[in-house]
Amino acid sequence: MVAGEARSVPWESAVVVRVPALDKLIAGLRRRFSLPLKQNGIPPHVTAIVPFLAASSLGEDGALPALRTLCAGCAPFDVTFARTARFPRVLYLAPEPAEPFIALARSLMARWPQLAPYGGGHRQIVPHLTVTTSRPPRVFDKVAEAIGSALPIVTRVEAAQLYEFDGRRWSELATLPFGGA
Repeated sequence: MVAGEARSVPWESAVVVRVPALDKLIAGLRRRFSLPLKQNGIPPHVTAIVPFLAASSLGEDGALPALRTLCAGCAPFDVTFARTARFPRVLYLAPEPAEPFIALARSLMARWPQLAPYGGGHRQIVPHLTVTTSRPPRVFDKVAEAIGSALPIVTRVEAAQLYEFDGRRWSELATLPFGGA
């Protein structure tokens, strides 16, 4: 293995930053445009790192205390969602500033060097809140236009969340408050 190269980690957990201020807006867009309803268990969020660790290493006798300490070292911050952006098959909201999300991901990777965002599938960390995936460009255009009238949305981020995947659905295991939150 090359130094700094991520080792394979099972997709059994994730660290995300939930954005409840966007729950109703995203749900409304999914209904209005018949978009997938994301029945996987995680409401609107910005992913810090996925995959995180194997489920067997989570818990009070595993990684959870270190994860709580790491998140307590992060400062709460305000974030604005003012624009949409796209990956080839994803329409998303771009958080501004992006730096606190990137810093959280980098801190996680520094503490657990075997981690890499999306299993190493992407070289660059691009914080994003997925609105929808795998739609024709014209649908992305219509959804982006519709969401634009509701933007900007400004909210305070005071915690991350640890989720576990059971092979079918994600469930929240812990809320991880940021320092001062």
